[in-house]
Amino acid sequence: MSTLCPQPEAEHVLLEAKNRSATTTTAPRLSALYSSCGYRCALCYIRDKEGHEVDFAILQDGVLEELIEVTYSDAGISPSLRYFTERLKPKRATQIVATLDKPYDKDSIRVTNPFRYFADVDYQ
Repeated sequence: MSTLCPQPEAEHVLLEAKNRSATTTTAPRLSALYSSCGYRCALCYIRDKEGHEVDFAILQDGVLEELIEVTYSDAGISPSLRYFTERLKPKRATQIVATLDKPYDKDSIRVTNPFRYFADVDYQ
């Protein structure tokens, strides 16, 4: 996997195993931030030519840590989140649902509400 989002306001291409590309765009204010542990962090979104899109891709030192899709109601796991999770194999994949009462896991994807997501975040 190539390095993603190394420069602010730049558009980069991630080549997947099957030679499909996913365009990623940085969030300019976050691309050069460092975590409290000294890691270079980036916040991006991912979109491909077929229209699959995920709201957030979190990178640490150029490595995909987590994909996050945000929805208001739980109508099942987002097809785009499932698509990119299967192909990019991030360390974590999460769908945050505003109105969800009880979190659950399905197909390596955590579905949770925003309060639970931020309460359960492991910063190490």
